Parts: sequence; C-alpha cells; structure tokens
Amino acid sequence: MLSRRVTSLLAALITLAASLALAAEPKDAPATRPAQSGAVVTPPTEDAAAATIPVPEVARRADEVAKLIRDLDAFLTPGPMIEAIQKQLPESTGRVKVLSGDTVGQLDGEPSAATLDGLTEQWQMTRAVLSGHVNVLGQRATAIEQAQERLTRLREVWTRARADARASRAPAQVIGRIDSVLAAVATAAGQMQTQRAATLVLQDTVARELAECEIMIDRIASFRRGTAGQLLERTGVPFWRTGSLAAALADLPGRVGEATAADATQLRYFTRARGSRAAVLGVLFVVLVLVTYTARRRTREWTAAGETPAAAAAVFERPMSAASMLTIAAAALLFLPTAPRAAVGVIQLLALVPALRLMRLSVPARYVPALHVLGALFFVDVLRNLGSVVPLLDQLIFLLEMLAAVGVLAWWLSTRPPAGNMAIALRALLVVFSVALAAAAGIHGRRAGPWCGRRR
Repeated sequence: MLSRRVTSLLAALITLAASLALAAEPKDAPATRPAQSGAVVTPPTEDAAAATIPVPEVARRADEVAKLIRDLDAFLTPGPMIEAIQKQLPESTGRVKVLSGDTVGQLDGEPSAATLDGLTEQWQMTRAVLSGHVNVLGQRATAIEQAQERLTRLREVWTRARADARASRAPAQVIGRIDSVLAAVATAAGQMQTQRAATLVLQDTVARELAECEIMIDRIASFRRGTAGQLLERTGVPFWRTGSLAAALADLPGRVGEATAADATQLRYFTRARGSRAAVLGVLFVVLVLVTYTARRRTREWTAAGETPAAAAAVFERPMSAASMLTIAAAALLFLPTAPRAAVGVIQLLALVPALRLMRLSVPARYVPALHVLGALFFVDVLRNLGSVVPLLDQLIFLLEMLAAVGVLAWWLSTRPPAGNMAIALRALLVVFSVALAAAAGIHGRRAGPWCGRRR
C-alpha cells in the first residue's frame, strides 16, 4: 500500500515532469563517450623468467607455461565489446557516409542556425561513439603487444634451457618436453600476431571514420565563422518574387524527402543502438501504470473517508498520462544527451498530450483555451525544428506561426482590451511579432557563406 508521503512525492514528480515537458530542449552530445561499458580483458601475466631453467624445474615450469598458453588462447578470443564493434562497423560506416552527404548538401544550400546545430549534434554523437571504439581497440592492441613480449621472453628462456639441457646430457624425454613447450609458444605467438593485425586493421578503419567526423565538425564550424556578422542579410526566399518562390516550392518536396530519409536513417541507427534501454522503459511504463492506478485508488479512499489528499494528487485521476509522463522523463534522462534531432522531436511530441491532460487539472477553467493554444504552438514549433534542415519549410512554418500570433493578439486587443501594463506589454509583443512576420516573408537572415549556394 502506498503511504500518503510517497503518494504526494510521486504526484509532485509527475506534475514537475508535465510542466517541464513543453520546455524540453536537446543537449549537445558529450565530446567523448565510451561505446560500451566494461574493461578490456588483459592477457595473463607470468613471473619474471630466469635466465635459464634448471633441468629439475623443466616439468613444473612446462606445466606453468601450458596454463599460460591456455589463458592466452582465451584472451585471443575477441570479447563482447570487440565483437560488437565489428558488428556495428558496417552500420557506423553507412551512418558516416549518409551524414557526410547530408552535411555537404546542407552546406551547399542555405542552412539555418538550427540546421547547423542539428548537424553538429549528430556529428558529435557519432564522434563520441567512434572515439569509444578507438579507445577499446587501442587497449586491446596494447594488451596483445604486451602478451607478444611475454611470449618472446619465454621463447628466449626455453631456447637457452634446451641448449643447457643438451649440454648437461639431460634425458631425451626432458629435451622433448622442452621442444613441445617451444612449439606451443611458437603457435601462440603466430595466433597472437594474427589477432594483432586484425585489431590494428579494425582500429584503423574506425579511426578513419572518426577523422571524417572531425573534418565535418570543423567544416561546420568554419561555415559558422564565415557567415558570422551577416545576420541582417537575406537568406529566405522573398515571397514577393513569384519566380524565385515558385522555383523554391517546386524544389521543396524533394528537399523534404531527402531530409526525412536522413532523419529516418539517424533515428533507425539510434534506436538499434539503444534497443535494450527501450525494453527497460517498456517495463518501467507497465510498473508505473500499476503504481499510478494504486495511487488513484488510495487518494479516492482518503477522499471518501473525509481526508484531504495533497492538491498535487489530482494527477492520479489520469493514471495513464501520469505513467506516460514519468516514463518519458526517464527516456529524456537516458536518451536526450546523445539523441539526434529527430529522436528529440519524437520524445517531445510523445510528451505533449499527457502533459496537456495533466496540466489541465491544475489550471483554472478560464485558462484552458490558452493552454490548448500553447500546446498547438508547441506542436508547430517542434515540427518547425524538425523541418529546419529545409530552409524554405522552416521559413513557411515560422511565417504561419507569426501570422497566427499576430492574428490572435490583434483579435484579443480589439475585443478584450486589457488595461495598464498588460496593454503595453501586449502591444509591444504585437509589434515584435509583426516585425518577425515581415522577416519571415523574406526580409531576414544571412547571405550564403563560402560554401553556400543552391543545392545542385
């Protein structure tokens, strides 16, 4: 059974998640992030070998070498992290290729600041994953080289031991045992060299993809520097120039299709890489549904008994929305730091409906229409952010937003004129929106930079 304190705390968390949902913002991916957790398996070590091996010690030391060789055989088998890197490499290479083509195409067009932010974010996320892969492979290559050095020392020691044994006229069985040890060491050294070569080739391939990430991030940064200070120059299509507008509109479906395909590819890569976390979120949602339904039953029992539950406990009257908001908040903590722009947009859209349903419970009835308007504007703004990689689409959506804002404010001021400071603030806001509307019609932005121009 849920206690009153636990119920109140849970209700407060749900309310907070709902209130923050409309203000969710994607965060930059960390500069470095290991692709997988866990440490690279290091090869087994041996005690420092003596200059030679006395004949009476040959049997014991041979058993120790046999155990060392068995341990090295286990070490030679690629671990889960190496296998995962090998498995993910084709997808990673394809992702870099797709993103490179999309980035070059965007920079050859007229990318907005939001477009550049989205491209940078995707490259940073890809760079973080590849950097983790390079580190893991580097650690394995170093461990293999250390194992090779041990095998070299063993071969030298046992080679001297063989010469000493022959010089001392040791039995043939002892000489044969030493020969078997040398053969096993030689076989292990050959296998180790094969693994070293495979690891270095894989590391080089991943490093090339990482270098491509660095090049494209630098290129986007150079583009930003080249276009700095040109914010008052036109980048949008002037709507009064019908010829330019018609050509841009004709090109719009193709540009939208390309951007949608690129976003779908990034989203597919992202979901594949985090499938296990999605399964955890599914289990979490089921648990939270059970918890919120239990909390609703408890708050209704308290009300029937004449007790007054906490005001925030009203959120439990919509248990599915409450469970959804808590699950989405957990998804944001897990995914947003490295999520591509499309994934962030999906999370924001999923949060919109449950957030509005929960916020209605704490908003006076006269403000509910304004809450719905806020939700509609949020929905449109998320779509604009998703479409920001296509400059004309971004411009059209922003134009519609400003047109709606100017219309609503003008209607409000004419039918329900406020007084005092509110009237001054609303009129100032109307002026700002009107200027933004004029800018959206084609009198804003920056001119194409050194890598801009129409996409061919």
